[in-house]
Amino acid sequence: MSAPKAYVNISKYKTLHNSLWNTNFVEMIDWKIYSKHLKLVSRSFAFCIEKLHPPFRDWVGLSYILCRLVDTVEDSLWASRAEQQNSFELFDKFIKGTSDEFEVNRWASTFPPSVPDNEKKLLEDANIFFSDLNQLPENVRNVIKRTVLDMGRGMAHFSKDASVGIEVKSLVEANQYCFFVAGIIGEMLTELFAASELTYQISNDKISNSHHFGLFLQKINLLKDQMRDLPEGRRLVPNREEMRQSLVGDGSGAINYILEIPEARKDYRIFCAWSLFLGLASLPYIDQSWREQKNIKIPRTRTLLILGKVELIVGDNHKLKKMFNEMMLNNFRTLEFSLPAKNTKRDDIWLYQFYKGRLTPEQISQLNLVQ
Repeated sequence: MSAPKAYVNISKYKTLHNSLWNTNFVEMIDWKIYSKHLKLVSRSFAFCIEKLHPPFRDWVGLSYILCRLVDTVEDSLWASRAEQQNSFELFDKFIKGTSDEFEVNRWASTFPPSVPDNEKKLLEDANIFFSDLNQLPENVRNVIKRTVLDMGRGMAHFSKDASVGIEVKSLVEANQYCFFVAGIIGEMLTELFAASELTYQISNDKISNSHHFGLFLQKINLLKDQMRDLPEGRRLVPNREEMRQSLVGDGSGAINYILEIPEARKDYRIFCAWSLFLGLASLPYIDQSWREQKNIKIPRTRTLLILGKVELIVGDNHKLKKMFNEMMLNNFRTLEFSLPAKNTKRDDIWLYQFYKGRLTPEQISQLNLVQ
């Protein structure tokens, strides 16, 4: 997106959403800092997010960076679980707005030396992001805070009893983990999009499908990263075939979520559709990597072909659904999936205590998060 078009979009949204827009945020935010960090920690996400129109782009960028910070708390190799839990608690405090720059910088300095360099750079600028959060319109700020706090509580729950790394023992537990690290991100995106698009009305189905969208993408990542995770003690795929087949239900919800995005908002359609279709396109290479126990990436030519085709048809629901169905049939022997009758050892009450979003207990059950 060229700079002149971005300024036109900002002007448009300031007119349409005067009650939501905080001009101080526009004057204060330095998108170059956000773009730099996004490219360092997730080049693919940074590529997609540039398609979004401001202010939605800025809200999503800040949200992702905050989620990445709490993810760094989870992934770091702490000397003890007590240190990690303390770091989670401090992060919660900063999200709630009770911190100063000195305290945030001191927190950032406590992370283990093994933290990747790009994550260290993100931590060095953490105070910028916590400060920017408090400059957002109140309704937008509250959505992001709620989501990131829920994510932190969920991650802390899975980490607190782990002696080495996180282990889930059933598909239900894997769904619960994916729910807190990705499903709620889908819900957050939906609410932020509604704040930027007056014609978009949130419904129960849209919220459920947004969670399926998040679960689908996270399960693709877990299947892709299993070889790397196992030596580090992270056992997040209890049954590979079972998790793979569960993508059928999540993928169906994901495509339905995309099809309900207003056709005029091609920016958000592309943002979501690129992720969904690249996930599907990468699945054969993920399978091959696991079989051969070596990292095999989707060819760049294949990636560019998918990106181009999706962008070309993104405004046409019929063509999008047809492309999705064809790719699903190429990836799965059957497009049916039912949850196995397995009990989870964890008490599911904790999920309701930590999650503060829009899903009803019935929707939570339908997402296979409890039994």
